[in-house]
Amino acid sequence: MKKILYIFPILLLLQLSVQAQKLTILTEISPPGNFTENGQLKGIGVEIVNGILKRIHEDIQIKIRPWARAYKELKNKPNVALFSTTRTASRENLFKWVGPLFEVQWIFVSKKANNIKITSLEDAKKVKKIGVYRDDARDQFLREQGFTNLHTSVKPEHYVKMLLANKLDLISTTNIGLKSLCDRLEIPLNEFSVVYIMKTYQLYIAFSRQTSDEIVQKWDKAYQELKKEGVIKKVNEKWLGSWQ
Repeated sequence: MKKILYIFPILLLLQLSVQAQKLTILTEISPPGNFTENGQLKGIGVEIVNGILKRIHEDIQIKIRPWARAYKELKNKPNVALFSTTRTASRENLFKWVGPLFEVQWIFVSKKANNIKITSLEDAKKVKKIGVYRDDARDQFLREQGFTNLHTSVKPEHYVKMLLANKLDLISTTNIGLKSLCDRLEIPLNEFSVVYIMKTYQLYIAFSRQTSDEIVQKWDKAYQELKKEGVIKKVNEKWLGSWQ
């Protein structure tokens, strides 16, 4: 009887340990990386993450969050994965990484009719106001570069509308993000001009630092297998072909 009584606490501790390591997987609505269509999650990141989950035989529901909230959870909570997350130098040691999922260009965009010319980051510092998406990698990067003319929005759609209304001079977005915003708002792409390309970055799955190396290594192994089999390339070609 005593042996049985000893076993139960051990089993309970093991069960709690497994539950404690259960990942929370977060994403935002940001086509073509991650978005919903007819109530179904789709996109480059979604397809790759689901491919990894299938490969490691885990069934975890991906949860949609506003970016700022998801990023806060990633920084402050254990066992959180967030995609598609830009991997920058300032973020490198904050998280653990698996990827890349795909690549984007960071760009400054103006209203075409305003004919704004930008040839450097220093030029961009001189305009009156730039719209940025709160707490995303471009917002963080520009602040690190000493920009003081930023206007943050919790939704990218807000700053696009402000740009069209001449309440902003520029917005910071990506090459594929601009097309996505125009499609969502039903605004012709030719209303805008790309005036400066800041950088090219890759987007990854980011894991909170408190996530065990064992979990991250398991995800990375599955990702590398998918990459070797050509799956990652095919997913990128499938989604990015019509978004460039």
